[in-house]
Amino acid sequence: THALAYLTTHFFEHLKLNKVMLSAGLENHPSRAVIERCGFALEGSERAAEYLNGQYIDHVRYSMLRSEWRSLQPMLNTITHA
Repeated sequence: THALAYLTTHFFEHLKLNKVMLSAGLENHPSRAVIERCGFALEGSERAAEYLNGQYIDHVRYSMLRSEWRSLQPMLNTITHA
């Protein structure tokens, strides 16, 4: 969570990106929880997005816009300075 909060701030503050997108395996609940704790919005799913351990798995896609990041900065700063 700390690393993702830090990187999110870096992407928007230093690289001046407008949108950051992430994806995680549909059943990868720990990774999805980190993404959700950092305030990313669920955009949708992608079928058969990755071949893993002999089978195709679905992914869920998340994103955050610069405008959303601005309102989440206090929360993300709390995470990165914890």
